[in-house]
Order: sequence, then C-alpha cells, then structure tokens
Amino acid sequence: MTDEPKPAPPIRRRQLGYRLGELRDLAGMTQDDAVKETGLSRSTISQIENAERAILEKNVRLLASAYGVQSPELDMLLRMARESNKRGLLVAHADVAANFARDYMELESYATEVWTLETAFVAGLLQVPSYVRAVRLISKPDATEAELQSAVDLRVQRQERLTGTDPLRLRVLLDESLFDRVVGGADVVAEQAAHLIEMSELDNITIQVVPKEAGPYRGMGYSFSVLRFEPTPGMDVAYAEGWLSATYYEKRREVRAHADLFEQIAAAALSPQATRDRLATLGALRSGN
Repeated sequence: MTDEPKPAPPIRRRQLGYRLGELRDLAGMTQDDAVKETGLSRSTISQIENAERAILEKNVRLLASAYGVQSPELDMLLRMARESNKRGLLVAHADVAANFARDYMELESYATEVWTLETAFVAGLLQVPSYVRAVRLISKPDATEAELQSAVDLRVQRQERLTGTDPLRLRVLLDESLFDRVVGGADVVAEQAAHLIEMSELDNITIQVVPKEAGPYRGMGYSFSVLRFEPTPGMDVAYAEGWLSATYYEKRREVRAHADLFEQIAAAALSPQATRDRLATLGALRSGN
C-alpha cells in the first residue's frame, strides 16, 4: 500500500524556514555551528529550515541571536513564528476563500508592499462591494446572499491594510481591456472607476492603466502579484492564480523575473495622472454620461 503524500507546509512556514537558513549562511555558520550556539539539536534546526515542523517563537529568537539578527528584521521573524500556523480572518470566510488562495491572503496580511498586474478583473484590494458581488456571481451563479456578504466582508477586511498608520504600499497595473467587460452592469463599472480614482490619490497607492494603444506586450493576459517583505527581501514571493489552483514562485530568480516583467509593463502604462483621466473617461462611457 502506497503512503499518502504529505501535504505541503504552509507557505509562511516555508518562507520563515528558508530565511532562517539564509541568515545562517550569511553568518558563515553551518548547522553544527548553530547547534553549538543555540543548544538546539541538529534535527530541530534542519526541520525548521525545511519547514517540516511548527516553528516556535523561542527557537526563532535563539537562532536569530546566534546569527546576529536585530530589529526590525527580528520583529518580522518573531511575528511570522507567532502566526505561522494561524488562519486569521480566513476562518470566518472559508466558504468564499479557495484553499489555494488562503496562503496568499495570509502572506498579504503582513507584506509591506504588493505589486499586482490584473488583466481580467480589478485588483481585489481595490474592488467596491457591488463589484465583489458581481465577480462572485460569475464564479458561483447560485451564491446565496450570505455567501455574497461573506465575500464582501472578506474583501473589506483585506482592504483595511490600505489605510492607517503603517499602510500597505500597493502598485497596480490594470489592462484597459478589462473594462470592456461590463461586470455587474454599467453603474457598477462607473462606481468602480470612481473608486479607483479616489484610491489612487493616496500616497501609498499607485494605479496605472495599460492602454490599448500600447499594443501587445510581454506577459499580456497573465495576471500575477509580487509580495515584498521589508526588511527581509529574501522572503519575497510571486503568485499567479488559475481557475482551480495557484502557483507560488519562491526562488529569488523567479521573483526577480516577475518584478522585472512588472516594471517593463509599468513603463508602457499611463502615468498615474493620465490613468485617472482615462478612468474618468471609462466610467463616463459606461454610465452613459
């Protein structure tokens, strides 16, 4: 009888384990050196770095001290250890958050910056409630009112990171062609366009439309996000979501490739002010004004 494959560890645990191993290497230490410095067993350190066990905050503190890690990175590592096995706001919204998207939302909850290219729908962090409902009905036409409201509540909770004393920095590229699809009706599209204009005025948010006149571009039709974690760039991750699954790109060359692609497309996109002008035009066209 063949053993069932073990499920992949949560991505937060993988990211934390990877970073601790990287910090050990940067300190010029082997795992045996770390054993001597921390008193932890070699198997424990190996399992931590390979994300094969829950990572305890006390062990992170020991390892970080041995590697000379100080705040603010130490604070980030300890927070990750505390939250590495939690689901947070997703527990209450499991009915509307796909399993493969939950790790992304957890990562998003403590990322310092998110870059997103969207070619089909407006970025989730910028969707108004009426647009959220319309998108949900596309994927599940028989959704109940309770499910629709749960989808809205989840979006609203995620969007809270965009405001406050230490808001998430957000860069969004929107392919203009996505506005050709009237999601939820003309009034919803107009409301959504007005909201994008309003949000783009915030200092921490940059929105750019990739206009049709830019022509074909590399990566056209491919939506993805890059999540960044200062001051620990080695934990940055790229994410691409499909219909039934998602791919996490965790290797540095993969993340860099996505970041480079984002910058190339951004260079061809409208400026933030020209984007606001274009969004105002698109909203007016859809509303018939």
